[in-house]
Amino acid sequence: MKIIKYIVGIDGGGTKTSLEARYFESLASPYEILEKEKMNFKTGPLNVKNLSSGNLKMAVVEMLNFLKGLYGGLEACEMIAIGTAGASNPEIVNSIKTEFSQNGYKRELVIVGDDITALKGGLSGRAGAVLIAGTGSICTGIDSKGKSLRSGGWGYLIDDAGSGYAIGRDILSQVVRENDGRGEKSILTKLVYEKLKISSIPELIAYVYSENTGKNDIAALAPLLTDGIANGDKASVDICNKAVLNLCNLAEAVVHNLDTAEPELMLSGSILTKLLPVREKFLEVFKSRNENVKISEPEHSAETGAVLIGAELI
Repeated sequence: MKIIKYIVGIDGGGTKTSLEARYFESLASPYEILEKEKMNFKTGPLNVKNLSSGNLKMAVVEMLNFLKGLYGGLEACEMIAIGTAGASNPEIVNSIKTEFSQNGYKRELVIVGDDITALKGGLSGRAGAVLIAGTGSICTGIDSKGKSLRSGGWGYLIDDAGSGYAIGRDILSQVVRENDGRGEKSILTKLVYEKLKISSIPELIAYVYSENTGKNDIAALAPLLTDGIANGDKASVDICNKAVLNLCNLAEAVVHNLDTAEPELMLSGSILTKLLPVREKFLEVFKSRNENVKISEPEHSAETGAVLIGAELI
């Protein structure tokens, strides 16, 4: 009698969580899992950085209810691998494991950083690096021997260079400097005022330092660079160039230490995939400085990367 099992990969985000389950009978190689049938499910945020919110419990219950409805039910689940922010924090890891255990899951569960699952999925398990620039920024690499490398990702208070938050902060800095007479005239003041529906510096300061304004809100200002650069705004160009140089330095700290003459770098995150002025300038500058590095687009999702990690562990 054939025993059918499945592996679950989860990409736990701050706004949504994506789950993927793939069935298998046996695996001669972990990479075979990428060819197996898959089932997908989405739910709300794990929100692991705000453990008291209740979102974690809600997301876990919904995911386990989905798995109970699959062929073989929860008993057929051989492994759950989760990629999420905060995976290096023992409190977060323990909270996630506790929620799964208390709600009926008793098998293997592993939790890693969402940068690792993005890399595994994006390069289908190959050695290489991923540069992620969204609200925050980080570059993570895995060499041919399985050694992990990391640059950045130390949080918006002391790092996250080239990220959406850093760009948004630089835009706001430009606005207040222009107001003081410390900076050149820029279209960014008009764009920020329109975006936030305000008309003065006091209103801007009230918004920035409000307890309701978080790093995501500051990062949401980054796309204003597109209009600024389209209008030939020098301050916008300077902010873009600063972000690009920081992202180049972030990536080079990893790719230069990979054990291959032709390393592979995948680009991920909204700043490098959707904010075209930054993306295009990054490609131009990075390629001019690193002709031997291959730039790649993601081949699979982060939740597929988590499934692959589960298959490797099995």
